Amino acid sequence: MKDYKIIITFFFTLLVVQTISCQNSQPNQNTSRCEKCDIQVIVETEKSLLELSDDQIKCFLEGFSESCSNNVEYSEYSNEVLFKVISKYPDKFLSALSNLKIEREYIYSELSNSILDFDLLDIRKRIEETKSNSEYKSKVLLFLNEGIGKQN
Repeated sequence: MKDYKIIITFFFTLLVVQTISCQNSQPNQNTSRCEKCDIQVIVETEKSLLELSDDQIKCFLEGFSESCSNNVEYSEYSNEVLFKVISKYPDKFLSALSNLKIEREYIYSELSNSILDFDLLDIRKRIEETKSNSEYKSKVLLFLNEGIGKQN
């Protein structure tokens, strides 16, 4: 009878260890599903704003699409979080724009239409100070300047 208890305890322990191992090896939700207009990705991005990875930023940006523009809740929330991400991670933002799945033109239009009263001058300065010399940087600055003009 003792042998059965030992064997059962062993298998139970093995099952617990395997379960914990599988849970820890699952991909981050932010990078496992990057779909257009997914408000959950925005929620997760905002929750992780203090420590966003490159992949999380790419996933967040992949969600932007012209097809989302008729979803008011998504549009307003994504616009707000977009400016928070750019302000905190200007280098990573510019780098993520090279991703082919990102609808850059739609994101550029968002930059010129800040829904909330963000300090666009400060955001522009942060973008200017990046080491990037990409075409994306000049486009971002162009649309930020347009947004600054609308604020004044």
